[in-house]
Amino acid sequence: NTLCVRNTSKVMAARVIGKKPTGGEVEVFLLNPVHPSTDPAVAFSQTCEDDSEEVVWECLLRGKKLRDGQHITASSPEGAEQGRLDIRVLGREGKVGRVALKWDPPHWPLAKLLEAVGQTPLPPYMRRQALPSDRVSYQTVYAEVDGSVAAPTAGLHFDTKVLAALHAKGVSFSSTVLHVGAGTFEPVSKEGSVREHVMHSEPFHVPVELLRQIGSRPRHHSSSTSSVTSPTPCSTHAPLLAIGTTSTRALESAYWAGVKLLEEGAPKDGQIVVAQW
Repeated sequence: NTLCVRNTSKVMAARVIGKKPTGGEVEVFLLNPVHPSTDPAVAFSQTCEDDSEEVVWECLLRGKKLRDGQHITASSPEGAEQGRLDIRVLGREGKVGRVALKWDPPHWPLAKLLEAVGQTPLPPYMRRQALPSDRVSYQTVYAEVDGSVAAPTAGLHFDTKVLAALHAKGVSFSSTVLHVGAGTFEPVSKEGSVREHVMHSEPFHVPVELLRQIGSRPRHHSSSTSSVTSPTPCSTHAPLLAIGTTSTRALESAYWAGVKLLEEGAPKDGQIVVAQW
């Protein structure tokens, strides 16, 4: 009767290697959509057929002598379905900047365009360049929703055989979504305390149906032993297992989001922000 909660966010080819008109190489690592939508699922399904609607993303920029207004171009490799991404730097502060995107073919969703011109953003500790096979291997078998720049790593332990074996033992699965950001690779500074470390933000979604499942789990009767009293029966819910830290963060944040709703009411923009502390 264990309920397993898994994160179905999908890793996108968000690392783009482009070139300036002078031939200099620039790495653009897309982080968060800014306009016209801040929702990653919506942003990755965005096309650029509407010239009046500028597509803007926050990103990491690595390259020499980058200036505001700089144009960068990336194209798909030979033999692949041809796509082209034009990037214009709007501004930057350190390595973090904002860029405007246009691409061809304009009717392609951004997700498809990135599959053509981008690379899988492997974690730094893997110490190698991304391979075409990483599009599959650096992905959970149940990934569905576009939006992450890193895999929810604990989920990589689950293949189809493991999932089938768990189902056969009466384990049920439900899904949440937390899109992993590049800040997940940011180490805690050696100076100062952990409390001074600023965590990156990540969008998450916990379906109401999942909350109902958690609240209505069957109860089991067991015995608890105390050093003072004799064993007495107690009633506990069936086990709830969150697969990895991303699923755990989503469930914990859903609780605190509920607290904010009760105390402050629904926000006007519909976005509930759970602060770091």
